[in-house]
Amino acid sequence: AVRTQGANLNLNAGGAIVTMAADDMACVYADTTTQMDVFVIRKSGASVVATSSGLTYLAIQTASASATLDFTASINSTYGAYLFVGDLTVATDDVELWVRVRDTTFQADAGDYTWQSTAGASTSDTEIQFFNGATLGVNESIGNAASEHITFQMLLYNPAGTAQYKAVWISGTFNKALNGTAQRFECGGHYIGALNAIDGVRFLASSGNLTSGSVRMYGIANS
Repeated sequence: AVRTQGANLNLNAGGAIVTMAADDMACVYADTTTQMDVFVIRKSGASVVATSSGLTYLAIQTASASATLDFTASINSTYGAYLFVGDLTVATDDVELWVRVRDTTFQADAGDYTWQSTAGASTSDTEIQFFNGATLGVNESIGNAASEHITFQMLLYNPAGTAQYKAVWISGTFNKALNGTAQRFECGGHYIGALNAIDGVRFLASSGNLTSGSVRMYGIANS
């Protein structure tokens, strides 16, 4: 249900009531096929209550004409998955948002990543794209006008595991270059360069800097 700002969000029939503030977010995470968890994300980055929600705020990276935003601490076996929530502006028009992971160093070799991206606007230019390359990417043209930006949430699964490829799922909205059309996207992919544990995540534009905004990182409890 849609709630107005400041309204109470009832997380379950007999559970706690959390008071939402303006620009707070509530994310639904499928823990299993029969259990859906709700995580509240404060705009301020503060915890809702200790860690009982299963979601723990860990870090923030803030863009200021930045070539990259790097998370290089706290990504380990402590959590089974990590959530990244971002709102960024770009310096260069018509660029893509890229994601790379760190396995000793940030990996950027040809063929390190494979993914599928879907995007669509209010017009008929919906597309499905398949890629293999040196990044995970939202392969779309993000605009750099003062009012244009990209917002997203990204899940990184089991980064400390060594038996399977590391999986990433990202979704959000952005303003398209040239006409400013509001567009949504989804992207799912894997790091296939190696099976080693990864301990870092990097966000960058395909060209130019990340002008402003931030990305927050949260840990999702194993149980």
